[in-house]
Amino acid sequence: MSLRSLSRLVLLSGLALLAACDGWGIGIERVCTDLPCPMGLSVQLDGTPATEYSVAAQVPGAAPWVVHCTPARPCDYIVFPDFTPPSVEIVYTTQDTVVAKGFVPQYEVTYPNGKDCGECRHAILVVPIGD
Repeated sequence: MSLRSLSRLVLLSGLALLAACDGWGIGIERVCTDLPCPMGLSVQLDGTPATEYSVAAQVPGAAPWVVHCTPARPCDYIVFPDFTPPSVEIVYTTQDTVVAKGFVPQYEVTYPNGKDCGECRHAILVVPIGD
């Protein structure tokens, strides 16, 4: 292969790569991957209750998301999928106790499938419940 042929090959390869990456802005469609997208709010309980309890995530004007738990089936880490409110009240309830605490979640925004393929927002709230 001559030097001239090699130069042309490198130039054409570079142009093809630039076009594939839409470096010219001509609207070549990008393909999004289908990686899992963690989207929602997670609640981690800081403490281990010895009785049945429930944990609710609620915002004004909407029905609460409620999870019922037992010592045999504890809920120390709860995921509320596709629930990403700007603020939320977490209500921990036992037979004798109701504890409500407001939070402003700090969402981590990721793009596992690429910037042009939508964002994923996930936050973890640590809720102290005592023992």
